[in-house]
Amino acid sequence: MVNDPFKALSHPIRRGIVERLAAGPATVGEATGGFGVSKPAHVRAIAKAGADGVIVASALVDALGPDGDDVDALSRLVRDLRGATATATTG
Repeated sequence: MVNDPFKALSHPIRRGIVERLAAGPATVGEATGGFGVSKPAHVRAIAKAGADGVIVASALVDALGPDGDDVDALSRLVRDLRGATATATTG
């Protein structure tokens, strides 16, 4: 867990979330959307920083492809993201 507030705010995603929340109340999606967290490496880094969860909604939608039916690609992405969180919490 990140205990040093200056270290925590040195990360651009965390700083961006704080800036959004400073502007007023926001849903989780409003506060965290659009930061480009979509790859296993992103998920692993955020999990290692002590996050309770990581939002990757747009990546999930993108994985389904333009017709919204590429379930195999979605399954691969979910498997990779799940593996990234497991690596972050055990390694």
